[in-house]
Amino acid sequence: MTEVLYLPVLPALVAEVSVREKHAIVAGLVYQLAVRAVQRILYEGLRRETYDALCSMGYSGKIKVDLGLAHKKDYYTGILFRGYVEGYGLPVLSGGRYDTLLGDFGRNSTAVGFAVNVEAAAKVLLKSVHEPLTKPVDVLVFSMSGCETLGLAHCAELIGEGLTVFNSLSATEEEAGDYAKQHGIRRMDVVGANSAVTVKEV
Repeated sequence: MTEVLYLPVLPALVAEVSVREKHAIVAGLVYQLAVRAVQRILYEGLRRETYDALCSMGYSGKIKVDLGLAHKKDYYTGILFRGYVEGYGLPVLSGGRYDTLLGDFGRNSTAVGFAVNVEAAAKVLLKSVHEPLTKPVDVLVFSMSGCETLGLAHCAELIGEGLTVFNSLSATEEEAGDYAKQHGIRRMDVVGANSAVTVKEV
């Protein structure tokens, strides 16, 4: 059944009124139609119970209805949604409902899914973080030739003690020491045969 919206102001559009008044009338009509469309989306497409559930979770002021939202993928059959965060203009999350997609893979089932733009989310996080994301290195671990596995075990032990550890891939102990000096690492553990560890101050 087609819904009819009664607009008693239509005759005014052909009457002797100014252009500004006609623009105001058209704007009013568009507003009424938009409100009606939004109501139908909320109560039919999104469903009232879903909308109410989102509002009860405190998201009533964060939901925006975009009547022009479309997706380049043609398998969506229902609601489309995108998620935004403050400080970033592009969506960090997008998805929707696709009732027929799984049938193409042999299983008929309705579904809703979404994807997260990890790169965009990381950019937002980096903007909001005011402290270094990495801690200064406490210990540089250098393993003698043939003792690399023992060196990794020593790294794991130091990490278990709460230290920040860098496993050196330098070819020689001297190169590892130079790296430690250049990066402000004051301690270097040299791992040798039989798990022997020599602790050196740099």
